[in-house]
Amino acid sequence: MLVLTNAAAAKLSLKLCNTINNFPSLTFHETESNVSENKSRFRIKVIGGGCAGYQYKFSIDNSLEGDDILFRSPEAEFELVIDKHSVPLLKGTTLDHTSSLAGESFFLTNPNAKMSCGCGSSFSV
Repeated sequence: MLVLTNAAAAKLSLKLCNTINNFPSLTFHETESNVSENKSRFRIKVIGGGCAGYQYKFSIDNSLEGDDILFRSPEAEFELVIDKHSVPLLKGTTLDHTSSLAGESFFLTNPNAKMSCGCGSSFSV
């Protein structure tokens, strides 16, 4: 299970569907039905690296790999994809989005992270 805040859901709706939708927080669950290969999805991946051991990688992807798990919310028009190795590290995580004078970015609040680095871009479990 992955939760998206209203800000993250609205930004992803705009980026992936070219629509402006405001949602309350959305909960995404694993799904296997109606998989379309040529659909843009938001990919979240945990990779090794950074000063704390793991770091997050975000991308927009049109393809699915063999070890990908698709996540949907009934209310949202878009999908998330996470590889099966990253899923356990992201259980219960909240995705949010922020905008400021310094720019805009997605960020994760991960209850599984035991420690994160000073810049907030990597974590350990």
